Amino acid sequence: MGFGDRLRQIRESSGMTQEQLAHIIGLRTKAAISKIEKGITDPNQSTIKKLADALGVSPLDFFEGYSIREYARYEEYLPYLAQADSTTLRNIRAILGMPL
Repeated sequence: MGFGDRLRQIRESSGMTQEQLAHIIGLRTKAAISKIEKGITDPNQSTIKKLADALGVSPLDFFEGYSIREYARYEEYLPYLAQADSTTLRNIRAILGMPL
């Protein structure tokens, strides 16, 4: 499962359409959301943050359950995630007020 699949899963579980999500994060059309969900484009860090805020989740939720190799195209996160153990990730979730 890639980033786009996880985005779609979170978006659909929140009951939000691509169009609604696009509008909330300041896009004119749903095409950009569709391209991210299909894996055609990769969102940058700023877009990931906007998506997470709009969906009421942590940016880490888009990566939850993936092996470190699946993070490869999000290299800016690798130094942090590669060093994080389960306790650290649990603490991050607690600090962010997310379910443990």
